[in-house]
Amino acid sequence: MARGRRRLGPVVALVITGWTTACGGRAAPPPSALPAPRIDARPTDAADHARPAGREAPSDDALRGFADTEPAPTLAPAGADPTRAAAALLAYSAWLHAHRPDDALVTTAVAPGTALERLTRRELTTLRRTGRRLIETTAGPDTIRPVSVTDHAASLRVVQDLTGVVLIGADGRTVDRMTASRTSYLVLLVRTDATAPWRLADIQEEGPA
Repeated sequence: MARGRRRLGPVVALVITGWTTACGGRAAPPPSALPAPRIDARPTDAADHARPAGREAPSDDALRGFADTEPAPTLAPAGADPTRAAAALLAYSAWLHAHRPDDALVTTAVAPGTALERLTRRELTTLRRTGRRLIETTAGPDTIRPVSVTDHAASLRVVQDLTGVVLIGADGRTVDRMTASRTSYLVLLVRTDATAPWRLADIQEEGPA
């Protein structure tokens, strides 16, 4: 997440600029139509903050063909507390890189006009062009705690129990993988007013957690 990265910082930078360009890859089909993101309309629950369970790298068979059938994570509704919103937005961002690298969906999770939006678009465009997917693996859910909150902005500290990053080729096989470790990030959310949904605006790596 260095330089306002979406997630993983230099690890993702190496994957996007190194693996996907050096290893070539077949062009992927154009993005297919996607239904509107699901909104979780449950009342905000202060305990409902963490993303569930850790994520293991999928088997080759699970990704072969890239049918893009994995449903998008459910987004928090407008008015949700920022901790719950951050968990949902980060999960959605990870889903884009792992299952649906479609830059038309970026602003579903990322604030328009930000450096993070431009960066995420470049990453997804490269993954789509090369027919690849980027999978983060973790040993458990993220820990998310608010640092400061106003009506229009919220900063949160996110600790990700990251174990690695896996690059999956167009045939569903592992192209390469990197190991990673537990890391802390400072995440900025913004919204236009108190009734609008939160969006990711910046993510900065703080270092080992």
